[in-house]
Amino acid sequence: MPESDDLSPEEFRQWLEKWHKNELVRIRKTAEAQTVDATQIATGYLSGKLTQDKANEKWVEYLSRWGEPPFEGSPSLDKMSGSQVVKLAEKIRRERERSMGLP
Repeated sequence: MPESDDLSPEEFRQWLEKWHKNELVRIRKTAEAQTVDATQIATGYLSGKLTQDKANEKWVEYLSRWGEPPFEGSPSLDKMSGSQVVKLAEKIRRERERSMGLP
């Protein structure tokens, strides 16, 4: 949110536009970095440069850095509406919290 609650509608629109642009850049760069990390682990193991144990160790590091993939094992997101994706994300978050014993 903006630092001040006293923004005019135009100032708020400008803040939102800047936030949106920065958020898209952050998401793109994060996805690129995650893809590079996962690809390096997979190609290292497939090419024999990493043992299975070392690949597993690197995958644990990956999960520590990036967290669990939020939609792994879910239906194709391409065919889902934005509201369906949000509902799925909320459902997965609740299931993970429950599995960790959180309320």
